[in-house]
Amino acid sequence: MLFRSIKIAASVDGRTAMASGESQWITGPAAREDVQRLRARSSAVVTGVGTVLADRPSYTVRPAQWTLADYHGSPGDRNQAGRDWVRQPLRVILDRTPRTPPDVPVVSAPGHCLLVAGEQHPGRQNALESAGAEVMHLPASGSGIDLQQLLIELNRRECNEVLVECGATLAGAFVREGLFDEILVYMAPALLGSSARPLLGLPQLASDAPTVRHYEVFMFTGIIESMGKVAAMTPKGGDVTLLIKSDGLDFSDVQLGDSIAVNGVCLTATALPGSAFEADVSGETLSLTSLAQISVGSTVNLEKALTPSSRLGGHLVSGHVDGLGKIVEMKQDARSVRIDIEAPAELAKYIAHKGSITVDGISLTVNSVVGAVFSLNIIPHTQEVTTIGQWQVGTPVNLEVDIIARYLERLLLGEKAAEPTSEGISMAFLAENGFLK
Repeated sequence: MLFRSIKIAASVDGRTAMASGESQWITGPAAREDVQRLRARSSAVVTGVGTVLADRPSYTVRPAQWTLADYHGSPGDRNQAGRDWVRQPLRVILDRTPRTPPDVPVVSAPGHCLLVAGEQHPGRQNALESAGAEVMHLPASGSGIDLQQLLIELNRRECNEVLVECGATLAGAFVREGLFDEILVYMAPALLGSSARPLLGLPQLASDAPTVRHYEVFMFTGIIESMGKVAAMTPKGGDVTLLIKSDGLDFSDVQLGDSIAVNGVCLTATALPGSAFEADVSGETLSLTSLAQISVGSTVNLEKALTPSSRLGGHLVSGHVDGLGKIVEMKQDARSVRIDIEAPAELAKYIAHKGSITVDGISLTVNSVVGAVFSLNIIPHTQEVTTIGQWQVGTPVNLEVDIIARYLERLLLGEKAAEPTSEGISMAFLAENGFLK
């Protein structure tokens, strides 16, 4: 689960920089302190080469600039205390050409800097790598980098929160493509004038462009609200548009763009024809989930996203499938059914006895676990109101492990979480850090 924040500092007249591009210190100390906290909680900070050249930022976490609520030493010790515990986010520069000088602060500052280029320039790449930056190449898109591919790469590196700090052009690109979860605007009591740069670079914006909705995070609880039937599947260039009908799901509060979990996969409602909804499923999602196995007439589990007033009957579920499991055994146990599911080996460490796991969107309790195989005890009611009643030995099921387990793993890595070679907690990591003797 990758949470994407766009941070913008603007004047009262909605401008972010002078016409020359200069934008440093638009806001005051309180806003800068708050941004330090944002960086401290973020796995990565993303910016563009234009901002790097205009402002020469470092994008580091600087404890001396904010109150260390958890540190109780004397003020004179604060800087040293910060150096002892602070974790620097991964600093990401998007630079298609590339033209970032190797001596800029964002490259030389403590922590790891990743420069993402769209073109090959061995001489410039060697200079940047000699200065300590990592250089990688991603496909170009228009005049910049393919932002979808960038976020896929950051997700692969186990980044869970990304802060975008950049100019109007790059911020506008993220917004145009809908690649954000929140926009944070810090407004300063200043005027920059109509010739200054705008809040967002949004050229040729259509008159019917969707409005930006207020801050929302789509989460689920794993309590199935209804089952639905796949009424149609329309191929679209490697993707598929699903039409799912359900007489039992209340669509009265569902709007276009809302999220609905389908067998545990978070999908976006793109149309709402009566007691049904349409959703696009990408080729990547089909390849990674059990949705590749459904067909017209298939029954699926449905759950609408949580609202602030929803009851949390199961556990927090993101709708991002971690892997495919396979049912290896089913047997009657009094009125219940005992089901054994084999999970991918890499997920076994997140599955605990009496812990929670999401299977095809259903929040369930692990009855026992041996290696990568875990057991569930399913009562008759759950069999009746979900697709469990249709499962058989060999059925592939979507698995999402408890997100708290993933966050704990990431926190235990400490400063090593920002290293490009970080692959999670291993026996070697535990031994190296004194957890094993």
